[in-house]
Amino acid sequence: MQYIHEFPHPRVIVHYHPVGGEQFALAHVQFALVHKVHAIELDLHYRESDGQIVVNHDSATAVSPTLEQVIQLILYHANGETTVHHDDLQFFLVLEPKENEQRLFEGIIQVLKKYTSYLSTAVNQGDPPRGITVVITGDFPLNVYASFDHNEINPLFVLEFVDYGAEIVNLSADQTPFQWATFQWVEIRQENDRGRVKLLRSGADPLLQGKYNVRVWDCGWDELGICMATEADAINIDRGEVEAFQEMIRRYQEQG
Repeated sequence: MQYIHEFPHPRVIVHYHPVGGEQFALAHVQFALVHKVHAIELDLHYRESDGQIVVNHDSATAVSPTLEQVIQLILYHANGETTVHHDDLQFFLVLEPKENEQRLFEGIIQVLKKYTSYLSTAVNQGDPPRGITVVITGDFPLNVYASFDHNEINPLFVLEFVDYGAEIVNLSADQTPFQWATFQWVEIRQENDRGRVKLLRSGADPLLQGKYNVRVWDCGWDELGICMATEADAINIDRGEVEAFQEMIRRYQEQG
C-alpha cells in the first residue's frame, strides 16, 4: 500500500510558470520563492551533452539549470522547515517533460529518488505530512504511468488525469483531493461546461472518475477574477502578474 500525506492546500494556488521565449534561469525560481507562490512549473528536457535533466521552455541549452539545482534552491529556501514557506501549507513542484523521451522520464525519476524524504508521496502510514508534492503535467503523464512500475513512481509524484483509486491512500487531515486535472481556460468557459470545476472537485464529473484538484491556464489578465470564481484550485500566473493576483486573492470574498 502506498500513501500521500499533505499539509492543507492554499485555497487558491498561485501557479508560477515563466513565459516561453526567454532562457530559464535560477533567478526565476528565486523570484517565485521570494513572492511565496505555492506552485512552480518547470519545463524539462534531456541534455544530450551531459545527460542532465535541465529546465528551459523551448529546448535544452548549455546554460539551462538542472532540475536538481532547482530542487536544491527550493530546499535552501525551506531552510530545514517542513513546509517551503514555513506556513504549514503545501508546495507543488509541477514538472512538464517536453518530449516523449524515455531518457527524460528516467532521468526525472532518478533525480527525484534523491529527495524522497521531502515528498508527500513517499510517506509510510504513520509519518507526518511532508511539504512538497511533485505533479507531472503536459502531454505525457499517461505515457509515464504506462512505462514504469507503479511501486517505483507513486512515491515520487502524482500524474495529471490519473485516477489512482485505492492505489494511493490519502492520509491528509482535511482529505483534500490529491489527484490533479488541468484545463486551458477556453475548455471550461464554454456554456455547456459551466460548473465543471465543482464536478471534478466533488467526484461527480461524468467523464473523469474520482476527485480532482483543478488547475486552469491561459486565463488572460482580464479574466483572472472570473477564472478564480470557478473555484479552480490553481491558476497559472505569469511573472508580471504575481503581485497583482496575490492582492486579488487577499481581497476575494467567497459567496457560497
